[in-house]
Amino acid sequence: MLEKAEKEVFMGDVTERSGRLYNEDLAPAKERHWKVYSLLSMWMSDVHSIGTYTFAAGLFFLGLTGWQVLTAEIIGALIVCYLANLTGSAGTKLGVPYPVLSRISFGVFGTPEK
Repeated sequence: MLEKAEKEVFMGDVTERSGRLYNEDLAPAKERHWKVYSLLSMWMSDVHSIGTYTFAAGLFFLGLTGWQVLTAEIIGALIVCYLANLTGSAGTKLGVPYPVLSRISFGVFGTPEK
């Protein structure tokens, strides 16, 4: 039977800082002041966009009624909420911003230009 691995979170100071790899914007958060309003505002800014309005107009163009479009928009908003929370869960557990976490996938310098 597999046992749960203990999670270690770095709580010390970085002794050798590279200007290319470390700055205050990428450092783990020392404190957070986000409240419900902050989270709601961030989520609403993602839902209310040109893409959403274009999607709604497309549904009307396909012949759906107002209630069907509203239902589709609500389902879409809930999916966006779930995915946004899923994307941010690692950052909130470790206290690091998404650009630092994306280094796992893309490396320190991002994707190579071709």
